[in-house]
Amino acid sequence: MTANELTGLLKQTGANIKALREQRGMSQAELARRSGISATRLNEIESKRSRDIRLSTLSVLSKSLNVSIAAIIDVPESNFSKQDQNSLLKASETITRIIRRIRSL
Repeated sequence: MTANELTGLLKQTGANIKALREQRGMSQAELARRSGISATRLNEIESKRSRDIRLSTLSVLSKSLNVSIAAIIDVPESNFSKQDQNSLLKASETITRIIRRIRSL
């Protein structure tokens, strides 16, 4: 993936998160609270100023929005093989468990 393609993907991802959040009638503050990320970070992502979005961030946002990570990055899930879909799901679940453990400390 080229740098321009990556930039475009990050911008589209931010726009997708904003659209999904608005469809659910959530404010940025509410989504930030539900997902455990800062409102500032969410604003950076949605306003397309983010140069990087961690998988852990995508995971908590997808759980909070009740959608798949693929839906957030706007890649139709059918483009992923079943094995890749399962790997993404397992990674997402593992990251969520780790975050819960850290928060409980």
